[in-house]
Amino acid sequence: MTLLQAEGISHSYFSSDRQFPVLKEVHFSLQECEAVFISGISGSGKTSLLHILSAIMKPLGGKLFFQGEDVFSLSHSRVSQLRKNFMGYIFQEPCFFSELSLLENVTLPLRLSGNLKGDLQNLAKEMLIDIGLGKRLEAMPRQLSVGQRQRGAIIRSLLLSPAVIFADEPTGNLDDENASFVMNLLFQEAKKKNIALVIVSHNSRFFSRSDRVLSLCDGKLEANQ
Repeated sequence: MTLLQAEGISHSYFSSDRQFPVLKEVHFSLQECEAVFISGISGSGKTSLLHILSAIMKPLGGKLFFQGEDVFSLSHSRVSQLRKNFMGYIFQEPCFFSELSLLENVTLPLRLSGNLKGDLQNLAKEMLIDIGLGKRLEAMPRQLSVGQRQRGAIIRSLLLSPAVIFADEPTGNLDDENASFVMNLLFQEAKKKNIALVIVSHNSRFFSRSDRVLSLCDGKLEANQ
């Protein structure tokens, strides 16, 4: 079943009264539980496309349907509800609040959604323990390595079991060992929880893990050759 459908997505940036097209009539569909990599050179518009597909940003043209709903025609509150309940997001640089511990940062979405119940709190602890962070639960972000923070970010994105997780260069700042750990964790947990993945990356060593690899070039999205 189709989870996400983008039709004719177009977007440009403007500077000094000049228009710079970055996405040109992009079409994209995502099936439930499917894993898709989107590759492309730096500056090709991968992050812009991911922000649009995850409803963080509205494009200049085109439509986005999520579970049949026309996303960009919805109210701001409804879009926020969709993103909160059905979408997870992993950034290249984990977004952690410096004044919160690892466990508090990981469970923050639960607090914001009003779902911080005892069982989910315990689940967060168990998942962090399972990936080797059991002794770092109370550590502050400055006391954690980038790899440890990225592991925590993945657990955070999984806690509410979203329908889809969007990941923007999730291994971009990691060494090979940590990159493999993080990617294995993401694919393993997504498969276990039946979560679809849309991953932006130029790291081709992980492409074989996905169902499809697409390439963004000159504003167009095409199947990777």
